[in-house]
Amino acid sequence: LVEVNRSALIMISSNNITFNNLVFNITNPFNMRLYSLFMDYRYYERSFKSLISPINSYIGASTNIRFINSYFNNTLTIVDASCNISFINNEFHSKTPYNGILSISSCNISFINNSFINGGIGILDTQSFTIINNTVNNKPIVVFKNLINDTIDGDYGQIILYNSSNVELTNLNITDTLIALNVISSRKISILNNVFSDLFIGLSIYNSDMVFVKNSVLNNNYVGLYIEDTKSSYILENNITNNLCGVFTKDNLGVIFCLNNFINNTLDTFGSSYGTIWSCPYPIGGNYWDQLTCFDLKHGPDQDRPGGDGICEATKYVYAGGDKYPLSKPYTGIYKGFIVSFDPLIDLDREELVLEWKIMVKNGDGVWRIILVTPTDIITRKYNVTNSPNHINDRYTYHYSEYMILDQSNNTRIRVSIALIGPNGKIVDYNEILIDLTRALKEKSLPQPTIPYKLKPREKHTIEYPTNTSTTPLTNRSSITGNLTTKTQTIPREPNYTSILLAVISIISLTIYVLLKKTKTIS
Repeated sequence: LVEVNRSALIMISSNNITFNNLVFNITNPFNMRLYSLFMDYRYYERSFKSLISPINSYIGASTNIRFINSYFNNTLTIVDASCNISFINNEFHSKTPYNGILSISSCNISFINNSFINGGIGILDTQSFTIINNTVNNKPIVVFKNLINDTIDGDYGQIILYNSSNVELTNLNITDTLIALNVISSRKISILNNVFSDLFIGLSIYNSDMVFVKNSVLNNNYVGLYIEDTKSSYILENNITNNLCGVFTKDNLGVIFCLNNFINNTLDTFGSSYGTIWSCPYPIGGNYWDQLTCFDLKHGPDQDRPGGDGICEATKYVYAGGDKYPLSKPYTGIYKGFIVSFDPLIDLDREELVLEWKIMVKNGDGVWRIILVTPTDIITRKYNVTNSPNHINDRYTYHYSEYMILDQSNNTRIRVSIALIGPNGKIVDYNEILIDLTRALKEKSLPQPTIPYKLKPREKHTIEYPTNTSTTPLTNRSSITGNLTTKTQTIPREPNYTSILLAVISIISLTIYVLLKKTKTIS
């Protein structure tokens, strides 16, 4: 029986030791701090202590250590930089999930026939491990190795996914254990619609790439998400709440966080954020941070145009980086998308108008629609969208010359509008423009006749449009602004200046003849 008040066991540089039939009972666990740091990063500073606690058994730089048929009460055993460590037929009991065995930077670690009440097994930066027939809270601790093209769901105590690809983990609800889900050395992993709460670490991702975490809850944990040495991954639309540390990041590359809610965490983020991106491009935006004082009075990529857009003007600073577009309100997951651009290209030679648009879908799988309205047509385009964010480019050619006469003196213009419709059938964004065809003619440096310039034989049309509409500056081959007018005119006949000149000469000649005749008569 080993019954102590503080640390039960500390082993450093020890070799070839077997512990058999022992009881490790910690009556007053000691909070050993692995991290006790003070951060001062520009506008953000906070004292953060005891990231990992309590720790009361430590095995460091040791080899060939075995624990067999033993009982551990209220203990968290750290195995650090050690090899050939075995835990066989042991029982672990705890009142909190912060107990069990955590292996860090070690090799050849074996867990066989162990049972845990709360707590469990944690694998961080550990190569070559064996986990066979272990349980936590009477649920299995499962290891999936070398899994390809599969889906994992069900009732598990813990899940460790190792060296796998194209795997989806969905609808999991794991509580009261050391680490709910460990993803190690895997790629193309989707983690969707899960709840990880009341844990030491909710979700751990290590040495992986192309991991997609969406619509999950990481609540009331020591660390909500631990992500290290991971590349090209998205963390989207998750609720990261009530944790001591929301997200711990280290040595990542191209890991993008956006549309997540960081609420009521002691510390939202911690670690090195180089290689971690904390927002998606405008107008998708970044994350919601309840600790950020937010003003939403402007919009645009530089937040310099009047009118709010749901994005704060202030940048949320995180370690070695920042959220350029923090959200002004918690993200709710309602269908959102944006018409990023809507540009016309006028081809006067072909007498056609090419309308190009780019949309960005912010969230929501399913069929989105674009409805384009011109003076004579209504066009619908459908896009099947999955796994946001999505960028969609499309175009439509409108032949305007059959319906309109260009009258330079009366500013003839065409109005077109575009609407983005979400999968629920509601408009999520709208834009319209007035296309100044007269100005396009002038910018093409055409001769400026005094009579109307006609593209087609004259036809009479009356087209009515709503008034008080806004214009949108566009970047294209022809600048286009103004209000719509239509007019039908009779083209005046050009004067015959030659005939007039001959008439004048005739009159002058006749006058001279008359004068000469009168002079002769007088004589």
